[in-house]
Amino acid sequence: MHFKRFKIFIAILCLFFVACSKSKRFAATTLSPIEIKANSATFSGKAKNSDNSQIIEVGFCYSADKIPLYADKHVSAINNGTDSFKYTVNDLSANTNYNVRAFAKLKNGSINYGNVLNFSTNNNYQLGDKGPGGGTIFYIDEFNASGKFFEALPLLGNTYSFGCTGNYIGTGMHSGEGKTNSNQIIGICSGNTAASVCLGLKINGLSDWCLPSIEDLEYLQQYYNSRSVTFSDRSFWSSTDYDPDFAYTYNFLYSDYETRDKTEKHEVIAIRYFN
Repeated sequence: MHFKRFKIFIAILCLFFVACSKSKRFAATTLSPIEIKANSATFSGKAKNSDNSQIIEVGFCYSADKIPLYADKHVSAINNGTDSFKYTVNDLSANTNYNVRAFAKLKNGSINYGNVLNFSTNNNYQLGDKGPGGGTIFYIDEFNASGKFFEALPLLGNTYSFGCTGNYIGTGMHSGEGKTNSNQIIGICSGNTAASVCLGLKINGLSDWCLPSIEDLEYLQQYYNSRSVTFSDRSFWSSTDYDPDFAYTYNFLYSDYETRDKTEKHEVIAIRYFN
């Protein structure tokens, strides 16, 4: 009788060690994120891979407001037959705290999580990054009084007039002057103009959009050229006027500015400057 109980005890003990061994075998580890920027970071992790046939997916879960789970936001990575894997995410928000942890999903459907690490994004935007307003960072100027980062958001499909026919406002041509120009325009012009549409935008809680100056649009053209972004033959209003009846537009197909009658209707690209 005692021998039978001893055999049962040994069997249970063996099952315990097998379970522990499996748990240890598939342990996931989260390593410190690297290359952290405003919108992106590279995650790294490891998953013990002594029985490769049991692990069907590896990756990372991440969240800004809680301990992340697979059922929440996660990305799958490729481990290339090794224990290590990494993934660069590009949908983060600037100046935000995040939690991240690696995971290994097994063939039986269970998820093995790694340790949770916390990191914070910064304000280190790069050209082409998604800005806080949902636009694209197209120009960076450390010394511009209006703001270091320039963000552009094309408002395609609708057209507007410049307004103020018969009034020479004398708005500026230089980069960073779009906000001042736009406020000058609506101080004189009435109606739904290109400037008033941009100033009236509120996206992601941000309402500091404006109609760009002609030089802002030239810098935007340089960015588009560097990324092989093309437009059809159409013009966009700037906030720079030429005389009482004409103002500058920019044509991205021909990389050149033009003077157009202020009553004409053209599309606009809203921009904002920020630090």
